[in-house]
Amino acid sequence: MNAATPEGEMAWMTPELVSWYQGENARRLQAQIEYQHQVAAQQREENRVVRRAEQCSLSCKENGLRCQNRCDGDAEC
Repeated sequence: MNAATPEGEMAWMTPELVSWYQGENARRLQAQIEYQHQVAAQQREENRVVRRAEQCSLSCKENGLRCQNRCDGDAEC
């Protein structure tokens, strides 16, 4: 509709329909908020996993370099 206000849009509705409409809007808004929370939680978990993998990789690389430095020139190593 082309009403200037939300009240104008709902002027034709019965009180029961207004109640349903407001409840449905509230339900949809709550569902959207919950979805956004889920997406944010999933993103935080993915970031945590990536950081942990990066830390592990750096640790392995560091240990490998220490091993190479200890074995410098030793053919047995």
